[in-house]
Amino acid sequence: MVVIFLCLCLLFTSCAYGPDEAFFRDSNSNKRTQSICELAASDIPVLDSEVYTVAVFSDIHFGKKKETRREQEFLTWLQKEKDNGTAPAFCICLGDIADHGLESEFKDYVSFSKKVENILGSGRIYNVLGNHDLYNDGWEHYSRLVFPYKSIYHFNTQSFSWYCIDSASGTLGKKQYKKIQKAFEDDPAPKIVMAHIPVYSNPLINLGYFTFQNTYEADMLLTLFATSNVKLVLNGHIHKAYKNYFNNCIELTVPSITTENKWMVITVDEQNCSIKEEFINGE
Repeated sequence: MVVIFLCLCLLFTSCAYGPDEAFFRDSNSNKRTQSICELAASDIPVLDSEVYTVAVFSDIHFGKKKETRREQEFLTWLQKEKDNGTAPAFCICLGDIADHGLESEFKDYVSFSKKVENILGSGRIYNVLGNHDLYNDGWEHYSRLVFPYKSIYHFNTQSFSWYCIDSASGTLGKKQYKKIQKAFEDDPAPKIVMAHIPVYSNPLINLGYFTFQNTYEADMLLTLFATSNVKLVLNGHIHKAYKNYFNNCIELTVPSITTENKWMVITVDEQNCSIKEEFINGE
């Protein structure tokens, strides 16, 4: 039975790697998450309206072999949005930027990011650390090259409080959870949380391998979301689109921009504290 389980997990894994990498979990999340970084005023999104859109993509996997690159479709769409006067205020990438955690892959992503930011003008990409970004000591390159150079951070817009948390190791760890819990207790604002690995999503897919592995931790986190005015949780990792409801909280799993040629746009209404989502298909 165990052998069958392992074979199925490998069969459905999101990367064509052997067991060591398919089941890899970095154990240094405590070192990466010693504090929640408060972004400087110059790094907080500049918003011209109380209602605006945010483009969200995930799992771009620079360096992945035998994969059709899809970032040009995103750039073409983004340029059309700008030409139509409907460009997003900023973008979010939900992790797995690099496929093998190599410096060259992160540099390719940085070049892509500059193209995105050139189109947006004042907007930029807010990034989330993914499990693939940890391979081959990838955190060293990520923390040096990828904005905002942290795996756990926070910023405010007019009404919403935005948190990026580090789930790249498949767990938050007790210390990171305590930091998030304390921050939420001190912050009554409606919240949007960004992470790579789904807390829940659809556990029937891939036997639950691609969600939080510690169900007790996942339950604690979902309870924290439900009691802390969290309105939206954004994540990737599974490469497919899913939507789940937990009381007043919605978890949206964003498909892979590379594998699926899809991304998502959320419309944020700061005045009414509401959020709407739309999945976009690349051309």
